[in-house]
Amino acid sequence: IKHLDLQQRILFTKVAKYGVLTIAFASALNQLGFDLKVLLGAAGVLTVAVGFAAQTSASNLISGIFLMVEKPFVIGDIIDVANIKGEVLSIDLLSCKIRMFNNVMVRIPNESMVKSNITNLSYFPVRRVDFKVGVGYASDIKQSMCSCRCGL
Repeated sequence: IKHLDLQQRILFTKVAKYGVLTIAFASALNQLGFDLKVLLGAAGVLTVAVGFAAQTSASNLISGIFLMVEKPFVIGDIIDVANIKGEVLSIDLLSCKIRMFNNVMVRIPNESMVKSNITNLSYFPVRRVDFKVGVGYASDIKQSMCSCRCGL
């Protein structure tokens, strides 16, 4: 587990937790005398019905797995997706949470993330920032350039 990144550890912990709970629940039902074959058959039919009803959630789930495997960004990165720019707080199976620079948390479904262009502003350690500086018409351009360079 130590070689996994933070998001993979969180996912592994959740899967292990729900897996153990499912096995414990099935064992308890078996001890109480319930026929698990009948329950598993009913669960299969129910899964198909729920699958049709939850196509969007299933799409988000699969997209979440793609995001975790491809890793276009990780927790803590600054990204720009669908005109939303901010820090990645979490990458869950159904959605990603981003804290925008005005301290607003945005939840974006993973399907939207996969379908959108994602700009990872933290991918490289050095980033160029462009900004405009206004200079009056009567100002000395060389002196203005020197002032800008000295200010950096």
